[in-house]
Amino acid sequence: MNSVPTSASQIAPDHTTPYPANAFAFHSVTATARETGAKTLVEVGVGHGNALSTFASSGLEVFGFDNNPEMVGNSQAKAAELRLPADRFALGSLEDEATFAETAASGPFDLLVAMGVLPHIPDPAPRRAALTNVRSLLKPGGYAFIEFRNSLFSLFTFNRYTFEFIMDDLLAEVPESIRSVVAADLRPRLEMERPPRSGPGVTMSGFDNPLEVPALFTEAGFTDVETIYFHFHAGPPFLEERDPAGFRAACHALEEDGSSWRGMFLASAFLIKARAPLDDSGNTP
Repeated sequence: MNSVPTSASQIAPDHTTPYPANAFAFHSVTATARETGAKTLVEVGVGHGNALSTFASSGLEVFGFDNNPEMVGNSQAKAAELRLPADRFALGSLEDEATFAETAASGPFDLLVAMGVLPHIPDPAPRRAALTNVRSLLKPGGYAFIEFRNSLFSLFTFNRYTFEFIMDDLLAEVPESIRSVVAADLRPRLEMERPPRSGPGVTMSGFDNPLEVPALFTEAGFTDVETIYFHFHAGPPFLEERDPAGFRAACHALEEDGSSWRGMFLASAFLIKARAPLDDSGNTP
């Protein structure tokens, strides 16, 4: 009945194609849908609609919104292709509840997924508003799955991000006289021109520390907050070009346990799975 893979090992390991990072992230979503009997899901930042088939094939009624009109059109086209109601996908921004009122009217929802959304909302006040809006879209006891980019992964990349993390985060309060010595020593050791700063396919977004983010959800009133790592790397990314298929096979093997402590350093992204508070009676709907 359920055609969605239930573990990393069930994803076909085609190591000649782009790495299916989000497919690994969605394991947690579809597993929770099965475990809880969830019926509805809203995707924030639905994009091209690439995840619609995954969620719909799990038996979920899928809704979504995006702040880009072109992406909304693409999602509606994808929905029509899958014979899903295209009007379930509309324009809206998670930062402003008035803009997604059309989608909210179909809720509240059992599950919410937001991939590539919070990394583009780095400022504290808009981020708090976004998390409040996540809660408003969920039923009491419903689950949110929110993606973040992992800043601790920078310690394993040995590139410009490593330099920036050490200098701007780890050594932020160290005297400049010491910082300048460290900087001069680090630069020749690291791939400072990687990754590219601009160009086709380069998207700039913020990083978050997985040791700090759970507190944001607790402060926003969520419970059962869990960190799930995905998009593992078997080596620094710039080395993958030496053996693309071999690297991807090794990365694939690491995805099996997203709770592993190694994910804190080897995974470039993580999900926060968090539960909306129950209603006053302590029950789910």
